[in-house]
Amino acid sequence: MLRESQKIKVRIQAKLSCTASRAWEVVKKPCLLNYVTTPLLKFAPLNAQGFPETWKEGDFFVTMFGFGFLPLGVERIGVSISTDENGASCLRDDGGGALVRSWDHLITVRSEGEEVCIYSDTVDITAGAITPLIWIFAQLFYRRQHRWRHLVADNFQYS
Repeated sequence: MLRESQKIKVRIQAKLSCTASRAWEVVKKPCLLNYVTTPLLKFAPLNAQGFPETWKEGDFFVTMFGFGFLPLGVERIGVSISTDENGASCLRDDGGGALVRSWDHLITVRSEGEEVCIYSDTVDITAGAITPLIWIFAQLFYRRQHRWRHLVADNFQYS
């Protein structure tokens, strides 16, 4: 049985056929959040201005919807941006909310050559008694990195 504070980790990575700088440029665009998470999740900003053009450090409050219509509660996206010890660009969402107490999501993009980069998602999840269910969802959800591959193949054209 999991303790209330126990975390479970998910780590998934994908090799993308583009430069790390191009992938990083796209990672920083909040408008891509709903593109990548569709159709499983949708995020609606609670502030009237919506999401910024590019992520900046700070807290962003959203209503999260399952399958685009099922309200899952208010969540906080806590953004920080850095570079790790290996030179990879990092965007961290150390957020949480109504459904998941703590959702510590680290996106890293590192160069693997001239036209190749490694994109990875690492998530630590704490959700009380439902943590194992959220872990299963996260395993399935983050394995959907094919959306990123489609973006690369379509030269980052999205709607």
